[in-house]
Amino acid sequence: MTSDDFEEIKVVFAKDLIEVLRDYRTLIVMIIMPVIIYPALLVLPSNIAQHVKHDYKNKRYNICLIGDSSPAIEFFRKAKVLTLTKVLEDGNPDKLLAAHVADIVVTFPQEFTAQLQTIPKQSPRVNIYYDARRDQNLLALAEVRLVLSQLRGKIVQQRLDALGIKTPQKYELTFSELKVENKKSLASEPVRNLLPFMLFTMLAVSIIYPALDVITGERERNTLPLLLMSATKRHNIMYGKCLVVFLIGFSALMIGLSSIYIFIQLAGQRADDLLVMKFPLDALLMCMLISIPLVVTLSSLSILLASWCKTFQQGQGYFVPFLFMAMGASSVCSLPELQLSSGVAFIPVVNTALSLKEVLAGHIDVLWLSISALVTMIFAVYVTYLASTILDSERLLYGVTDSRARRRLSGDYGLEIMLLCFTTFFLMFYVGQTLQGWDIIVGSLFTQVLVILLPAVALLKHLNLPLVKTMSLKAPHPLSFLGALLVTPLCILLSIGVYNLQSQIVPAPEAFTTMFTRLIMDNDKPLWLCLLGIAVAPGICEELLFRGAILGLVRPKLTPLQQCIFVGVLFGLFHMSVFRVAPTGVLGVVLTALTVWTGSIYPSMLVHILNNSAAILMGKYHLEETFVSYWPATVLLGLVGLVLLIKAKPKKSDRLPESLGT
Repeated sequence: MTSDDFEEIKVVFAKDLIEVLRDYRTLIVMIIMPVIIYPALLVLPSNIAQHVKHDYKNKRYNICLIGDSSPAIEFFRKAKVLTLTKVLEDGNPDKLLAAHVADIVVTFPQEFTAQLQTIPKQSPRVNIYYDARRDQNLLALAEVRLVLSQLRGKIVQQRLDALGIKTPQKYELTFSELKVENKKSLASEPVRNLLPFMLFTMLAVSIIYPALDVITGERERNTLPLLLMSATKRHNIMYGKCLVVFLIGFSALMIGLSSIYIFIQLAGQRADDLLVMKFPLDALLMCMLISIPLVVTLSSLSILLASWCKTFQQGQGYFVPFLFMAMGASSVCSLPELQLSSGVAFIPVVNTALSLKEVLAGHIDVLWLSISALVTMIFAVYVTYLASTILDSERLLYGVTDSRARRRLSGDYGLEIMLLCFTTFFLMFYVGQTLQGWDIIVGSLFTQVLVILLPAVALLKHLNLPLVKTMSLKAPHPLSFLGALLVTPLCILLSIGVYNLQSQIVPAPEAFTTMFTRLIMDNDKPLWLCLLGIAVAPGICEELLFRGAILGLVRPKLTPLQQCIFVGVLFGLFHMSVFRVAPTGVLGVVLTALTVWTGSIYPSMLVHILNNSAAILMGKYHLEETFVSYWPATVLLGLVGLVLLIKAKPKKSDRLPESLGT
């Protein structure tokens, strides 16, 4: 880059910086919010916790006893947080609670005292009534249970004494909590857990308006043509604009972190607090240093996104998912056992959030921090390069878009695919999880049909595309079926191998590994229904969505290899689990390749159904190790299946069509 290039970038940077700083919205998100709102959001929970702690320590709860409660009165009067207000022979618990006469009402049966002297045929029942809408009543409820347990213990001891049975030597338990803060920690636990989330939010919010202003605003002000007609190189123009957004974002970050530092020093660092706020100067400097590649990355990504926005109003809608994605990237900090060494260091943006948490916690692994920084910087440079090429696409910058008819005539269904994926993921998250929470098997059946299959068919119908041609619903060569059947064990072995390999990098928690067994294997549903809901239905409906509708829509624009990778990655992401994305993604690539090769969706359906069925059977009967031990036979069968698939390759005229016209 020559001195002339630097001079051009400097001129564009100065022009855009002045225009951006004239916008009051930029000043609000750059100065007002970091100075006032973000520090308050960090320190406010500590103050709230203090009030909650004070309430819990000093509040006493009113207890009312109804019935023959004389054996329990002594125990309730000794309780630390309970005040015995009324002892009634008869009464309505609901009315007492509604009138706030008592927080807890305990009813005892009549002749309770006499029943304790003998061994009745049926144990006397003591009922506890409380208002579940008041969370603080849970503490009182726990105390009531403790009191009744003490009463039961006394009764049992009296009966043992009456029978002449000596109980073991009594002993007392003392619980001591060891509170040791890591001396190497740069920040206290509340700060290091919340700060990455706030930092990502702060940064994303601060760059939205500058990114829209330097691209969309330039276009709306009709100053872009004049800028493009100048002698300034187009990539230098974009570098200048990226530099403006970077400066605004990094300035907001420094102001926000500095104000948090000052706020904590003045109001948050009290040793007697429930949540000790510790954020020293070296922690502030480390956060700024680690965040530099992140600021470059998000600034360039915001420029890319802004280039698709015709107006400011449209841009605000486009940037909502961008904001949520930036905030969601910091969610890795909520996973207590996750570390950079697990492979997260190779995931851009996400690795920065985890780097911040580890550094603030004092877990400084120079090697993995260096890898994380290197990956983020490479990604930042790549995204910046992509942003620098935007001005070569005048269609984007001037808001000129192809008509719907022209897009569809050329086979460009990108917008429709994005809408289908968004709809499916949205319905899967809200409707699918609700149905499966109601009943994991039957709910899965409804989910597959209503959430996965129905939107795909509805979209193709809306586009007036033939279902048979688009979804590859044609009969394959008989050898293709046999080849797919023989290849299935190899696909299962491949999925197991990829999962085990991923587990070495990103180990799945025990709760995840046992969830499949608990939810599917340990239910009372018959095996055939489990296979129908977890194997057959997904094997049909998910194939019709991914290898049917989505593959059919991307076929005119992508090469076969690109089709396999794109659809396979989508299939992996669809399962919405970082611990399943690799094995399901690889399986998705294989299933897509099978559909592309055979020209039919039915072989991939067969493999999908058999793969899921094998997972259920191996989990239920613990056959995974036995299956893996026969890997030579599995590989041999797979090779035979591949030979049959090659032999059954359809003729060129019988392959999947590139055009989707009716």
